[in-house]
Amino acid sequence: VELQLNRSAVVAPLRRDELTELFEAVSGIERCAAELAAIRMTAHDVERLEALQMRIERHHRRGELRDYFEVNQQIHGAIVGFARNSVLKASHDALLARVERARLFALSADGRWEESVREHKQILAALKARDAERAGQLLAHHVRRTGDVVADTLTQKKATP
Repeated sequence: VELQLNRSAVVAPLRRDELTELFEAVSGIERCAAELAAIRMTAHDVERLEALQMRIERHHRRGELRDYFEVNQQIHGAIVGFARNSVLKASHDALLARVERARLFALSADGRWEESVREHKQILAALKARDAERAGQLLAHHVRRTGDVVADTLTQKKATP
């Protein structure tokens, strides 16, 4: 939300340069979190992620984008939480609200929803295998890819008369 002098508050437009920086930051935080989570997750944590993955796949099959998105946010937050690092979590929480609308926007882009489901499966598999490096790489790529899709879509919309 932007507050403008002598005007009401308006929803701030998504800006490409700001989005790029935000997604770079979130990507770095989530990469580090995934690497730590792969090492620190308990069996209960793995079960929780598996249950969340089953839910997003069900929402995807049913075409329930809003429900999918909510669970997607829970997955990202859970992975960061499973890192058990309060500084990472606080940094992530501070940025999450700023990228939330962009993440939902990205899922609406052609093919991104399908791609996102596949990426989540790969991330879960790497976390379950306790492969910290792979989990970090996959999650970082997933977040950056979302940012790229949003930025590209915004550029295309601006170019369309």
